[in-house]
Amino acid sequence: MTLSRETPKGSESVAAVQQLLLALGFYPGPVDKNFDHRTEQAVIRFQEFAGIYADGCIGPITMAAIENAYQHHVIELNSPGTAAASGNLIPFMKVHADDFPGGNHCLFLRADAAHAYTLLKEQVNARGGMLTSSAGRRCLNAHTAYNRSATSFHYLGRALDLFFWCALRRPDSDPYVVQLEDSVKRSLRVFARGTADKVAEVTLENILVSGDPGFTKKRSVTGPFFDLTALMAEFDFYPIPYRLRFEQNGDPLASEWWHFQFEQGLIPGASTFGGELLKVYPQDQLEGTPPWRFRDRVYKVNWR
Repeated sequence: MTLSRETPKGSESVAAVQQLLLALGFYPGPVDKNFDHRTEQAVIRFQEFAGIYADGCIGPITMAAIENAYQHHVIELNSPGTAAASGNLIPFMKVHADDFPGGNHCLFLRADAAHAYTLLKEQVNARGGMLTSSAGRRCLNAHTAYNRSATSFHYLGRALDLFFWCALRRPDSDPYVVQLEDSVKRSLRVFARGTADKVAEVTLENILVSGDPGFTKKRSVTGPFFDLTALMAEFDFYPIPYRLRFEQNGDPLASEWWHFQFEQGLIPGASTFGGELLKVYPQDQLEGTPPWRFRDRVYKVNWR
């Protein structure tokens, strides 16, 4: 059976797929059993991510890819990985995120990053803000694509993703707003919404929204915001540049606004991706995986 815009309303199968796409971060809409335009666009985003024919319909190939991606997602949320049981490796630790509809309630990070995250979250919450989550540690055999690099800090337990759909949609109420900082460097700055009794009201310019090719719809927003990017840096979590697709066609899944990576202890020109992988995984588990192929990449040279 193929699911598409032609599927009758009220389909339980459509509801099941919407739930999976929501958990994977591709669908920001309600689980309403109706295969509407938003569901179709979410399917297309997933198909492009998975490298399969992007027609917006769910046949056997797309369904298998969704189920496989979800299985990896569940493992990433619930399993600390074998490193936790190996005394000579840095263990992964579970930390908690703030609840937001569709977001994850926890994530795994390597121990030092987890400690920094816990202190960071205390500071964010003290300002009345939220620290939401889409992901932390990534499975070694997880699918790679245009927005999922095989040399991602997620494989190391050194990166966190805030929940994708917490920004770029409704700047007047979203937990975060995203400011265009430098289009040449493709840098963004994230501000978190606090509470009026804890954070002073400010007016922010150049705030972006999704689906805006060329960034022609930048706007100003006023509210009790604090600079989350700056606060993250105090705990050694740093952002990465947005992908060109975000500016070229407004693709929100190429914005990377949510991604912050823990860079403490990394030495530019010396630290290698493989060396960092070996700090959290035994070599026999790494061999044959996509990340291990890039083990010779050097920090700030050809790995960032």
